[in-house]
Amino acid sequence: MLKNTKLNSRVIVTFGVLSALVGLYLVTNNYFQSKVLKAYNEMNLQILALNDHEEIIEIEEIISNEEEKQEEVKEEIKVEKPKITKPKIEYVASLSIPKISLEQGLTAMNSKYNSVNYGIQIIKSSSFPNVKNGNLILASHSGTSYRSIFKKLYKLTIGDICVVSYKGKEYKYEITNIYNKPKIGKITIDRDYNKKTLTLITCTRNSDTEQTVYIGELI
Repeated sequence: MLKNTKLNSRVIVTFGVLSALVGLYLVTNNYFQSKVLKAYNEMNLQILALNDHEEIIEIEEIISNEEEKQEEVKEEIKVEKPKITKPKIEYVASLSIPKISLEQGLTAMNSKYNSVNYGIQIIKSSSFPNVKNGNLILASHSGTSYRSIFKKLYKLTIGDICVVSYKGKEYKYEITNIYNKPKIGKITIDRDYNKKTLTLITCTRNSDTEQTVYIGELI
């Protein structure tokens, strides 16, 4: 009987200790779980805040990049293209035709700019107005480009005046003959060889096969 009583006492003590330990575990476990949950929630909030901050930064960087691109475009627009400088041409004489408002310089015959590609060409068989009974022969384009100095020559008629300035003196010529010739690489000049003359040659207006010759005699 005594042995049974001692055994029961031990069982009760043991059960009590176990119950206390279980209770302590549950209390402690709940406490730590609440701490962990609170810490986890705070961490989530920090992560969300950090993510929000990073998205704002990315948007700001995009805006900044766009502004930089716009500034780069503006700078590109401001860049000036190199200017094309026209060749410096020295003239030894000039031709003036008041009726068609023509004023153009004439280069020396041996100048590289003595070409219809630069303006008026002095044909090499020419002679300047100071030569007795000489003939100054001038040729130029008659199209629509800036090189077409003779584009209004078709408006001239018999009796119109052309003026050549050479070595400080003016020579006035009166148009006495106008005629057309086919384009064959050479042309016949019909003039009075006993007079100083001026000959103007250009393509015939509205024709691809003819050229027009204007003869002027010194007055």
